[in-house]
Amino acid sequence: MELTAASGRTGATTTMLADTAMERSTGRLTLAAGDFNEPYHQDGDDRTEGQFDHHGASVTWSTTKAIGDSGFLDSYREANPGPGRRTELHLGQ
Repeated sequence: MELTAASGRTGATTTMLADTAMERSTGRLTLAAGDFNEPYHQDGDDRTEGQFDHHGASVTWSTTKAIGDSGFLDSYREANPGPGRRTELHLGQ
């Protein structure tokens, strides 16, 4: 996760989440959309560590986890629940 922090994603995500928390506190609805340049955190857990090119690794991606922990929903995962699907299909790779 050091590379994620060094890339600026962690700081940008923290800033976005602080702003959306402030907006929500006033009763406003918030929507976050974009390419966060990180896989979905639930696609890198122990249920998928032997699939694709994970090579036995289990990774909790910090950027998408922070976004999910803040109450945002992943629209792709809402429509296509469950880990183990080819993540390239919804990450556009």
